[in-house]
Amino acid sequence: MDLENKLKIKKNMGTSQIIMLVLLILNLLFGLYYHGKERTGNYSFWVTLISFGIYFTLLMTGGYFN
Repeated sequence: MDLENKLKIKKNMGTSQIIMLVLLILNLLFGLYYHGKERTGNYSFWVTLISFGIYFTLLMTGGYFN
């Protein structure tokens, strides 16, 4: 299977795939909102973006969206 086919999101995603995608996007938005604000350390949008990329890549290559 070539890279182009691996990266396609099929139009027939199930409920669990949609929920997972929404949760990942919400996590990304929270990371963007809290970026630079203080907590024990600082919030960082870039760390959240990298985390999102890792989770999404793992789900895509694991066949979660097939």
